[in-house]
Amino acid sequence: MAKVIFLRLLFAPLNNKWECNKIGAGPEPILTDRGWLVLYHSVNDEGVYSLNAILLDEKNPRKIIGRTLKPILSPEYWYEKEGVVPNIVFSNGWVGMDEDKLLIYYGSADKYVSVAECKISSLVNHIK
Repeated sequence: MAKVIFLRLLFAPLNNKWECNKIGAGPEPILTDRGWLVLYHSVNDEGVYSLNAILLDEKNPRKIIGRTLKPILSPEYWYEKEGVVPNIVFSNGWVGMDEDKLLIYYGSADKYVSVAECKISSLVNHIK
């Protein structure tokens, strides 16, 4: 088994209405022209899971450049709100289809698998 060395805490939940409870890692980061794009999920006090993003410095990925000011995806459709555990969207995978198209595969209500599409440039520009 490989030895893992803990480096440091990267970021923690903000005290806002969508991620005040906890956060969790998503798929592997994607390198963009502005830095490393990282997707993560957050949970509020009511147990609602949402998807968010941060941007890390290309040369020093421990440095946060910015973060979404609100979720990029929250439970909205019946298959995200009704299931084994309601009101959940979380992702462990995304696929860059070309230089600007991104497919985000995500779990919905712990019962279904869904896919969302966006432009990488739009997502990166959404980060402040």
